[in-house]
Amino acid sequence: MQKMPWKTPYHPPANGADPKEVLPLRIYALGTALVYRGEYALSATDWTYARPRELFFCLLLRRCATKEQLGLALWPDASALQLRRSFHTTLHHLRRALGPAEWIVYEHQRYAFNRCLPYWFDVEEFEAHCAEGKRLEVGAPERAIACFEAAVGLYEGELLEGLIQSDWCLSRREELHRRFVEALFALGQLLSATGQSLQAADVYRRIVTCDNLLERAHRELMRCYARLGETGLALRQYQTLVHLLRRELGSPPATETTRLFEELRRGENL
Repeated sequence: MQKMPWKTPYHPPANGADPKEVLPLRIYALGTALVYRGEYALSATDWTYARPRELFFCLLLRRCATKEQLGLALWPDASALQLRRSFHTTLHHLRRALGPAEWIVYEHQRYAFNRCLPYWFDVEEFEAHCAEGKRLEVGAPERAIACFEAAVGLYEGELLEGLIQSDWCLSRREELHRRFVEALFALGQLLSATGQSLQAADVYRRIVTCDNLLERAHRELMRCYARLGETGLALRQYQTLVHLLRRELGSPPATETTRLFEELRRGENL
């Protein structure tokens, strides 16, 4: 294993663990996948080959599974004999890469990642911050903003980006992407509601960059520009959307979007 610097600045765990502690395992899956064992990043050589790493993330993201369920996910075309051989060989290499064998436990005919041991996983941290932000939206907007900012800060890219394209990963990837966009919208709304239109505009621009066909994001960005006294930018944003929808979908903007454009063009207050 090669000693490497942290992939990103440390984010204090939502469970209140000491942010200065170097945990036995630190796992990044949002964007470029990376696993640290202590201060060392596991390399491709440590995993032996690709499948042990995929099994590891499959167990992390599925909580627990039988050998047959894991076989359908990772070896869908294997016979029972082939699955038995492939699975146990892969599990052996996975446990060797992680160090202590107890990281992967077997109980009631199911395999699972051992969450009783100390570790940090960006996906779980992202989801915890999203849930806490949602809980605090009404009643504690500033604290909710901090939670959503922490969540979107952790989302450095799609789940296991460029690493795993198996069917088992796709639905989870789409779910996390949806939660990321929801967190951005919630953050943008809170910033706007607390008079932070400039910061809100940055958030809505990020949404548009992420998915430029989300009309709601374009509308909110137009409103932010208008509140900032940049009506010209708001009107140009509408024209950008018109050209985009015509090119990509062959359709005009929604009535709500066009109405907003007309109100801004007439100089009406939002």
